[in-house]
Amino acid sequence: GVLVTGSYDGDIILWATDTGHMRSRLVLPGILAMKGDQRPIEAIGLIECGYRSVVVGGRQQVTETVVLVVTVGGDGVVRFWSSDSTAELLLEFALAGQDVGLVDLAVCHKTAVLIIADAMGFIYVLDIQRTLKSGVRSLQPTSQPLLPPVKHCHFRAHQTSVSSLGYIKFRRVIFTGAQDCTICLWTLDGERLGTFGEPKEWKMDPAMHNYQELGDVPAFGSLYLGGEPGGVGDDKAAKKSAAAKNKSRNNKRVQSHKTSSAAQDAKQSPVSLPVDSVKGDAKAEASTQSFFITQDPSAEGVAADGAAAAA
Repeated sequence: GVLVTGSYDGDIILWATDTGHMRSRLVLPGILAMKGDQRPIEAIGLIECGYRSVVVGGRQQVTETVVLVVTVGGDGVVRFWSSDSTAELLLEFALAGQDVGLVDLAVCHKTAVLIIADAMGFIYVLDIQRTLKSGVRSLQPTSQPLLPPVKHCHFRAHQTSVSSLGYIKFRRVIFTGAQDCTICLWTLDGERLGTFGEPKEWKMDPAMHNYQELGDVPAFGSLYLGGEPGGVGDDKAAKKSAAAKNKSRNNKRVQSHKTSSAAQDAKQSPVSLPVDSVKGDAKAEASTQSFFITQDPSAEGVAADGAAAAA
């Protein structure tokens, strides 16, 4: 087993869980030239890509699980690393705008979904099927390129930095908490299902969960598997098809739920609930201590504070 830890000085260490000893250290490219707020490792995820046979002791062949490490931090760059003895950087790409840090992530290899939050309140939903399929071949000795994820969508979930992020794979929903004191529930298409604690009733219909299947299958099916390998968001045909489907769903929802223009505006944008009931020091504390408690075993998420992940 392996435990991966990240620190505010950009240090990433892989530990052997059976001995407690350090296995290897991952070094951020250009870390010496980074500013202080660009170095922190805010979140770490582990992705199982499959299996491979390795030779131990010169003769014996054993089968091991291929696990990739994904990290995000203050420099706004997503990085994929190998977790074996080579401990090498396999892929990196900038996701948010310049000087916008990434603060949390949730990843699920069974549904091939990677979700990332930034310091401006935006959520990025990525399909990682191609990354998973190329994961085993990206390691030595083959060392083929690791294919990048494809961006399914991005949306602004909050007006302030996201403080916590989670993904429930069996429901295909995202929950987010932020420093604006709101906790919201979203579909993978970025549609807000509701804000916890809001007085009005949530309006949901089957079209909001119109995915091929639920359970341990890719959330987006084969939507992003066609065409030539490209960078994040380069699969234009797939994105156009997804946009058309989302537009169709939105039109059906508008027809089935006739609401006032004011209600429609509220539905299209995140709602910041008043926190007048929280007084004084309690209000200030609530804005900096947003968190989640869940008993759902299918919830996938990584805590931003003291970033760590284990397999």
